[in-house]
Amino acid sequence: MASLASRVFLPKQLSLSARLLHTSRAALAIPKGPEREEFIDQGSAKILKSMEAWKEQTKTGLSSVTERFERLHEIYYGKDRDFTNYPPVKMQPHMPKVRLGILPDSWFQAFYNKTGVLGPYILALGVPTFLISKEYWVLDPEGMVLLVSVPALIAFVKKYGQRIKEMEAKKANELDESVIVRPIEAAKDSGRDLVRLTESQLQSFPIVFEEAFKAKREILDLQLEEEYRRRLAEVARTVERRMTYHVELAAAKKSFQQQHLVQWVLDGVTKSITPQQEKEAIQQCIRELRALAPKAA
Repeated sequence: MASLASRVFLPKQLSLSARLLHTSRAALAIPKGPEREEFIDQGSAKILKSMEAWKEQTKTGLSSVTERFERLHEIYYGKDRDFTNYPPVKMQPHMPKVRLGILPDSWFQAFYNKTGVLGPYILALGVPTFLISKEYWVLDPEGMVLLVSVPALIAFVKKYGQRIKEMEAKKANELDESVIVRPIEAAKDSGRDLVRLTESQLQSFPIVFEEAFKAKREILDLQLEEEYRRRLAEVARTVERRMTYHVELAAAKKSFQQQHLVQWVLDGVTKSITPQQEKEAIQQCIRELRALAPKAA
């Protein structure tokens, strides 16, 4: 029954969870305040409406099954059926009446309107007499065995037939009990258990749904808080990147200015030196190197 209940109620719970998740994702763009509360109330109203629709759908399905069975019963056992010419087939609880030990009584009843009471008996004795007298039926050893076996068979049926009948009836009752009665009773018990479980579930829906809605509302608040913190962290990272960009930009400007100033000074110094000054400076260096050479030796 638990697996049946899970098959019945679990898909609806998953559908409600999916709807609530979609609602929570849509609510992330809504600021905190009365607007968010109103949006949550609207979502809860939609979920309640879907639950009521599911209950009505279940009742409609059960009603359709009941109506179908009633319609079939009306077709097969209603007032339009000819029970006289087409009666329902029923197994006879007892063996039909017999005459002379082995002959059905219905055979004798068929002759009464034509031949009277003695007709069947005269027929039963006349036919063998006619066959024997005309030698259509020759009393060979097999025929004598037949004359002996028929009374023996009748005596056996008279003595042990009732016992065998009771034994077979007991087996038939046990078979009916195991194949028909018990499965039907088990199906009825299962149906009653299912009805009780469904009624208990329907009765517990308001309480369970109220608690579940509170829990899902808290989950929605946590999701909103998570989204707020995520966006706040994203803003902080964006500001940090912009500050880093400005710092690197200022450092690059300062480095470029320093390089430009050094290069400008070098260019100015280089341009201020004349060829004559350069020549004199080279000769001065040569003289100093020659003066330093003996000292090094």
